[in-house]
Amino acid sequence: MSTIAGMPHILHEETISSWLYRSTLRSRYNNQYLAGQSFMIPPPVSWGGPLVESSDWDFDPNTDFLKAAMENLAIDVNYAAALFFNTHGRVVDWARRWWFCAQCLRADIARGQAPGWRKHWCYRDSIVCSTHGADLHRLQVQPQLSRGWDAFIQCLQDRLIDPAWQCQNFQRFRVSVVNRVARWKLKQGKVTLDIFDNLYSVMLLAPVYNGNQGMAYELFGEPGPLIRLAMPNYLAGIKYGAEFASMKARFASLLLAGYLMGIVGDRDLAFVAAKDERFEAWRRYNLDLVSSMRFGCTSKLDFKLLESLLFGRGELPCDTLNRALRTYFFKLRIQ
Repeated sequence: MSTIAGMPHILHEETISSWLYRSTLRSRYNNQYLAGQSFMIPPPVSWGGPLVESSDWDFDPNTDFLKAAMENLAIDVNYAAALFFNTHGRVVDWARRWWFCAQCLRADIARGQAPGWRKHWCYRDSIVCSTHGADLHRLQVQPQLSRGWDAFIQCLQDRLIDPAWQCQNFQRFRVSVVNRVARWKLKQGKVTLDIFDNLYSVMLLAPVYNGNQGMAYELFGEPGPLIRLAMPNYLAGIKYGAEFASMKARFASLLLAGYLMGIVGDRDLAFVAAKDERFEAWRRYNLDLVSSMRFGCTSKLDFKLLESLLFGRGELPCDTLNRALRTYFFKLRIQ
């Protein structure tokens, strides 16, 4: 890509906002635009429901911030679109992109580069690093353009990590499940992909007004998403649950959605139970996983919304999902 001389090398899978911020750190390169205050303020926000939505300074080239940056720095728009703006899934809001790989940031520093933020950390189902196969860590401060540096400083501090999840075999298993789902998705059509992504989001349902929340938080004893207020309705809970969910809850949701879609089997669940005692305890109380499935509905409107999210399921080869839904709807009718 043709840019002004002196700007830093673009890291693999780096977001454009990260690259632009790292450009401001080059002491030997002085550019009036890069030194401007526009790089030091958070993106503008708007109300998209119960929570604010930020302008996407990573994937939306139509934001004023990125338009001005590409114009002032002579960045070829078409090449930038191919390099920065293509996505491979549903991304979380810009201000809620907390998850990062500590090994990637350390590798950046080891190569003499300022740490950069990667695109594959920004998805709703980001669980492990696609480069190192390591679990992602959560940024403990509000994300800013400097989030790469903030995350690197954070990962220098020793933190207690769940010993069960540090088991090498369990780590490799999580990577294999993530990769298995990714390969499966490459072979599916849009309808099937939408059903899977919607299932994943439903299992991570954020707490709604009546206290109901997604089933995924139960598998590893997670308390629930880190969100202050309950969501006002079922749709909002589905929309924001994955954005606030922990890495363990995300993996649990991947297991549940994968099981319903025939990607994950009983042997996989047995392996997880052997590695994590909390999951083993949950499994003892949920021996028949199909009849144990819950989708968080509490009203007829919720039922209709769930059906709309899983449209066309009767025509798809996912018998487990069909049986789980039939059982779930039958239980609700007799209550």
